[in-house]
Amino acid sequence: MSQRRSLDEGLPDTVGEDAPVRQSMIRERLPEARRSPIPPPPPEGSLPLRPSRLPLSPHSPRDEAQALVHRLVGCGPEGVARPMERLLELGELALDVLARAFPGPLWPTAQRIPGTEFRTRSAVAAVLVAFGEAAWPHVEWLMQAPTLRVRVQACELVAALPRPELMEALTTAALDTERDVRAAAQRILASLTDTRSRELARLGLRSHLAPHFESKLRRRALDALVELRDAASASCLIELLADGDRVLARRAHLGLRLITGHDFGNLRDGWTRWHTTHGARSRADWLRSGLEDRRPELAELACSELAALEAE
Repeated sequence: MSQRRSLDEGLPDTVGEDAPVRQSMIRERLPEARRSPIPPPPPEGSLPLRPSRLPLSPHSPRDEAQALVHRLVGCGPEGVARPMERLLELGELALDVLARAFPGPLWPTAQRIPGTEFRTRSAVAAVLVAFGEAAWPHVEWLMQAPTLRVRVQACELVAALPRPELMEALTTAALDTERDVRAAAQRILASLTDTRSRELARLGLRSHLAPHFESKLRRRALDALVELRDAASASCLIELLADGDRVLARRAHLGLRLITGHDFGNLRDGWTRWHTTHGARSRADWLRSGLEDRRPELAELACSELAALEAE
């Protein structure tokens, strides 16, 4: 206390307008080691035009983003709006923190966030999608994550962000070593409505049928194309009937049956003649003509595939 009285001795005993003068005089009498810099006033116009509804953080923007994401992971659909608002204001910095926290705890079932047009299964995913186009590079990064759970959930994000730039990553996911990732990617590929994105993804899968790829990768690409019932792949599958990988050739034959509703055996000649004549027709036309096949099992197959196609 004696030191404090000696510092105050001889100083004007005033408040209000004289308070800054008093603080400056106290600072001048402190030893140099104990002096702290006096921060300059903020430049004019540096404050945000509209203050956030959340309390301002005394920490750095990254600290604030991390605190908000920590709060976010415990939110249900009804509690996402307020932290989302501030995270959107923080921009790219918040996206980086969100991506590192993805997917966070999953809600029990897919739920719609009020006032939005997307479905998601976690609060972290909801905010990532709310960033829109700015989020797609982070989604691409997540789809290559070493953790299975992250890759699966990242595929689900593509349904809400069907950007053409994400199709290469989605194609890679459809060829993943893990069955769950492949299933998630194929489900999203089947649901794509954007024509350009859909075609880019399927072209990517067809490219992996080339002989220079390893057998396992070629088989996964073929399985994905058959699962998608990709009519444009019929000519590729016909070529694979003569492939040196006989497992791949057998899968190509089964795939052609499912896609076309016909069966011309496991040799290329019959399929090539049929495709030359009917290849330009739609898959629905192929299946309708397959209903007339005299083999009951093939007519039944064509009927089942046609019903599934018309239900889409």
